[in-house]
Amino acid sequence: MEILIKGQEFLVYLIFIMFVTGILKERGYLMDIFRLLEQKVKSKRMVVFLVSLFGGILPIPGRVALSASMLNSIAPVDNKKRKKFGIIDYLATHHYYLWSPLEKTVIIPMAVLGLTYTQFMSYIWPLLLISVLYVTYYILSLDDDEIDIEVKDEPINVKNITMVVIPFLATILMCVFLTKYYFGFFTGFTLWLVYYSKSWNKLMGYIDWELIWIVALVIILGNLVGSYYSVIESYIKQYSKPEYILVVSVISFLSSFMLGSSAKYASIVSLLTSVFGMQYFVLFFTLEYSAYLISPSHKCLPIGQRYFHTGFMTYLKALIIWISLMMTYALLTIL
Repeated sequence: MEILIKGQEFLVYLIFIMFVTGILKERGYLMDIFRLLEQKVKSKRMVVFLVSLFGGILPIPGRVALSASMLNSIAPVDNKKRKKFGIIDYLATHHYYLWSPLEKTVIIPMAVLGLTYTQFMSYIWPLLLISVLYVTYYILSLDDDEIDIEVKDEPINVKNITMVVIPFLATILMCVFLTKYYFGFFTGFTLWLVYYSKSWNKLMGYIDWELIWIVALVIILGNLVGSYYSVIESYIKQYSKPEYILVVSVISFLSSFMLGSSAKYASIVSLLTSVFGMQYFVLFFTLEYSAYLISPSHKCLPIGQRYFHTGFMTYLKALIIWISLMMTYALLTIL
């Protein structure tokens, strides 16, 4: 029975995240913060970056869809000038997979491997640091003259910012820094948002039941591996040689590359780590994350191409240095 139950409390947390994401997206509560940034921030490249940063905070499929649609309203007509919008939008929205307590890529490993948020971040923080430094470098390397925006003087609903956006951002920060009480904080905000938006009758429609079943199954498989780990440990040792790890790494990378799904790559990472041990967690996480970033099946790439005419090779050139730096660190963790 423990195999079936252990870790499933994360499913409740995941459902609450779906409620919050669905309400924020449908009601457009974040649009006011976008307009505020456009009107108040002087640097054009920072406007694009910050709009993308806030737009990417919601864990939705094709997460750049929200920020891209907003950026599209201020982007120039010239396609050549629009291409950099796609890169900035992508970089500013995809670091969340490394740290955000709203992300499946954080929740699934925590649930399957029995990690607290603090323990998870103790493994991942160097990857996050590399990512922040690279994104900062890329943004600062751009000249403001390379970015052209058309700011529109649209009205801002201050009430939505005060009653929803600020509490939402505060809740995320509290979940990150007061990790012991993250579930209580997020439950409180979820109940407040449902009350404020009066969305009781729509909540069930926000739940992705397929994802819930996948996560539940992965948790059970992880528990199963954990409960019989002493039995299979002798078998694992003989397959923990570098050549076997290399084969597993290549296969898992190609799988994540073809799937282009954050939930599926997080599941692969969690199950492989359950089998081979926590010493390979950073390696597997970096491999699958990197494969996901450059996957042709990744929904964000065609969205960027549609809005900003940013081609796949343009993305690849911007991402290859970032991925190389992360992979270098990941390899160092197993040497």
